[in-house]
Amino acid sequence: MGPGVPHAPGGEGLRLVFDTRSLLKLLFDEPGGREVESLVLAVDAGRSEGFVSAVTITELWYLIARRDETEAENAIATVLGSLDLVPMELTISRLAGRFKAAKRIPIADAIIAATASALGAVVVTDDPDFQGLGVDVETESDLAQRVGKKP
Repeated sequence: MGPGVPHAPGGEGLRLVFDTRSLLKLLFDEPGGREVESLVLAVDAGRSEGFVSAVTITELWYLIARRDETEAENAIATVLGSLDLVPMELTISRLAGRFKAAKRIPIADAIIAATASALGAVVVTDDPDFQGLGVDVETESDLAQRVGKKP
């Protein structure tokens, strides 16, 4: 791992990188949002480690700020109150480039996948773009069952 990739302490829990799509489910109380909430609560309780890619913060900002910038700031503060921000550093940049070259996916998804790969984490998402990259991916509901706290 590169110098900018966090080395969180080991533990019994899973390492989770939350995709933008999953966080939007939580923030807007959409289907699957309760499962995402249970995963974030597991992070808050120390049963799992939770991370968010810098590109996810960008996506959340512009998607929410189109309606209301104050709401965007509050959403980002909420996310960063529970999840550790992972900056875009060289290891992640190279991995994202490899993923983007190998498969026609949005660059943001390539960066999120690379973030998870660099951390040895699971991507929390139901987005099919993440399949076939060699990165662990699980849906919110499957992960919520694994942590034993499905609402």
